[in-house]
Amino acid sequence: PHPTAPQSGPLFLDEGAAAAAARAEELRAVLLSACCPVMSGDVAMPSVQRLLSATIQACAVQLPAQMVRREDGLAGSVTQTVNLESGHQIDGVVVLCDCDSGRVLTVAPLPPLLRQFEAACLDGLMRRFAKTSPFRVASFGGYVVHNSEGQLSVELSDNLASADVAVCRGVEAIRQALSAPGSDHPRCWMVFLADSEQRSAVADLPALSKAAVVEAASLFHDADGELFDGPVVAVIEPPSASVCLALCKYAMEKFLSTEGRSVRTLAAVLLLALLPTVARCLSTNETEARLWFTEFDAKLAVEKNKVVEASWANAVNLTKENAQKVVEANLAHTEFLREQRAEMRQRFDWKQFSDRNLTRLFDKADDIGTSAANASMQERYGQLSTQMSGIYSTAQVPHPDTGKMMQLDPDITDALADPNESERVKRALWQGWRDASGKRMRQNYTDFVTMGNLMIREAGYSNIAQYWQSWYEPRPGQNFTDMMAKLWDVALPFYQQLHAYVRRKLRDKYGAELFPETGHIPAHLLGNMWAQSWFNVEKLTTPFPDLSTVDITEKMNKLGWNATKMFRVSEEFFTSIGLDPMTDTFWEKSVLTRLPDVKMVCHASAWDFYTNKGDFRIKQCTSITTNYLGTTHHEMGHVQYYQQYEKQPVLYRRGANPGFHEAVGDTLELAVMTPGHLHKIGLLDEIIESKDYYLNYLFQMALQKAAFIPFGYLIDLWRWQASEGRLAPEKYNEGWWKLRCGLQGVSSPVPRSEDDFDPGAKYHVPNNTPYIRYFVSHFLQFQLYEALCNISGHNGPLYKCDFYQNKQAGDALKKFLAHGSSLHWEDVLSELTGTTELRADSLVRYFAELNEFLTEENKKSGERVGWDADCPSADWYTTTTSAPETTTLAAGRAATSGTVGWWAAVGAAALARRLLAV
Repeated sequence: PHPTAPQSGPLFLDEGAAAAAARAEELRAVLLSACCPVMSGDVAMPSVQRLLSATIQACAVQLPAQMVRREDGLAGSVTQTVNLESGHQIDGVVVLCDCDSGRVLTVAPLPPLLRQFEAACLDGLMRRFAKTSPFRVASFGGYVVHNSEGQLSVELSDNLASADVAVCRGVEAIRQALSAPGSDHPRCWMVFLADSEQRSAVADLPALSKAAVVEAASLFHDADGELFDGPVVAVIEPPSASVCLALCKYAMEKFLSTEGRSVRTLAAVLLLALLPTVARCLSTNETEARLWFTEFDAKLAVEKNKVVEASWANAVNLTKENAQKVVEANLAHTEFLREQRAEMRQRFDWKQFSDRNLTRLFDKADDIGTSAANASMQERYGQLSTQMSGIYSTAQVPHPDTGKMMQLDPDITDALADPNESERVKRALWQGWRDASGKRMRQNYTDFVTMGNLMIREAGYSNIAQYWQSWYEPRPGQNFTDMMAKLWDVALPFYQQLHAYVRRKLRDKYGAELFPETGHIPAHLLGNMWAQSWFNVEKLTTPFPDLSTVDITEKMNKLGWNATKMFRVSEEFFTSIGLDPMTDTFWEKSVLTRLPDVKMVCHASAWDFYTNKGDFRIKQCTSITTNYLGTTHHEMGHVQYYQQYEKQPVLYRRGANPGFHEAVGDTLELAVMTPGHLHKIGLLDEIIESKDYYLNYLFQMALQKAAFIPFGYLIDLWRWQASEGRLAPEKYNEGWWKLRCGLQGVSSPVPRSEDDFDPGAKYHVPNNTPYIRYFVSHFLQFQLYEALCNISGHNGPLYKCDFYQNKQAGDALKKFLAHGSSLHWEDVLSELTGTTELRADSLVRYFAELNEFLTEENKKSGERVGWDADCPSADWYTTTTSAPETTTLAAGRAATSGTVGWWAAVGAAALARRLLAV
């Protein structure tokens, strides 16, 4: 008992109060005699003294009889009875004592204490110069982290006043030993800190404890970086429950015996931990586990609904009050996940279940990601996320001529898409958007990466990149990044041909002076803020402009279509193949156009509210365009997925992998956008059955699908580099443009520097949405499309397939969707396509005729295929990007001295073209 409350009740249930108090005092004396001489005498080095006194100043003792752990003011532990004889869980207990005063500071259960030490001692604290925003770690001892110009310092309250970075390294070593890969559920581990002369003590343990011993002495350094030559950490994991219990009892007997006190077989060896523990003490009763999980699943749905409701309210009405409610809802949700995981780990040994589905559910419940971190970190992480999202969603740019403030959607988006808008205006809007969005969140994002990595380590991952990649469940021998690289290698040759052809056509339009000799395409000329889709340059680049193209924007507007009509047409396609219509709630609560008089997030998104009552919604600021018709089908595909797996447990209510969710709507879009289908629904007056007509169609699809692939790849390549520490914050923008120039073959129209933060100008970066899912989906959708076409009995070129009204295809798709994530994605894919492998073959077959045409055209024109790995040099920008300013004669700008060199290089004819373009 705590010394300030000696009358608070018996420690041992089978003894009277007086005897219990006497034994407790004896126990305290034993602990002090075991620990303090080591720290105060000449036996240990000063750095060992520092480690011991500041980190774990006493011993963890497992009492070998019934014990009650009462409410304790300092430790905050809850009352819990532990009965070794009945097979309940054994809890480690930590007694912290002050060796100078002999005062027992507190008694605490070990697992929470270790988590608190861990929170204070992760990377951000060990790396003193890590850049992060100030935050307080709510842990025992009151760790406070101060950030002064990027340099971290650690202060503690009076209980543990001598801690320093060496302490953090020591505790981190313990943490790593206790959470080593493959140790999902520690059985009965003990950690010893021993002087080098006492290493034999580890070897003296009885034969029944033979198991792997991990020496982690190399992880211990003092404050000056010198290696401790004394301590050793040993982790003993007995092979069975009976061995574990026997070893625990042996250790206790030795430690508490007269022999143990005098000879000190374990005197310099601190019993630091007997973790929650014996395998037989964790239940493997699957009936009990199912009952627990059913209750958990119901509560999880309620908690998720609260988060989604708060997020929706904020997305459709951006206010500070709504943003704060999102932070609060997320904090409550993460606390719920932590509590449920702790209970689950204390009750069940689910790895031993015979029901593999039940094991899978428990595995998913155990993996709570950044929610494993403490409340202080959660709050700061949520604040950073909300701030970045707010910057992005409220950014506006003045029109370079009128000064009118323009929002991204639809104002800037429409201007960049307009082939008749001047290059000068497009360039100004391109740069202005990045100044108004990404540039303003650079420091926030740097802090966000640091904080995210700190938090995800609490869940056992090295960094956020590793966590995100784990969602794809790589099987033994698989490397996720290698899988993605192989897909890109297959797609690259076709992309290079498309890039070369489009570059030549745009150069003819805008003039050679705007195109660097490196072979890159200036990003602002591709009709999209991020050059991720090239659909809007189709009129400038189509192979056969005299033939009609599949651009139905004009037709939809002529027919008086509105947003609701577009969604009803999409719904009808799904119902025609036997899938479900949208629910009444969907039509009542979705936001399909921009709301008046409020600031809202216009980025299209689909929402599952986890009510089990059909509450699914879409938020989209719809314009009546061909592009938005495709987006509508994409978002409706998400909702169809939600509907089909609604009856699954909450943890299975997601795509088989993240790319699956993105692929479903796009798979349907491939059928919907065929000329044959558009003719059926009245959006095309005629179909011209000629090779040239379909080459135009394939080219249009390539501008949307194939042009996107490198962009879909590079966003998360960049984030993985940042998360893994391979890209330093001071080189964030340089690293971004290396990927954009090197992989995508596009370059910035204006000089960029580290004052800019161009990744933040893309929605998914400030909103922390992983992007590799879109890369995956752009291959997967062609696989699914080909499989459904085969099921429907389609004959002929793949690009002509339309399985509209085909119930066989619908039944197959419905079964595919209903699995959710209940199976490994390879098994779900195999069921529909016959292969477990994500492949590029279907995409290659789809575009084969176009690839052949582009290759031949590029040969005829002598166009270079490919581009330099490096971006254009700074010198190129000094002569080129200044040119338009000096040649906009109508704006009244006089020529400058820099104009002469530019004029000589470009020539009068090129300048004439430039003026016409402006």
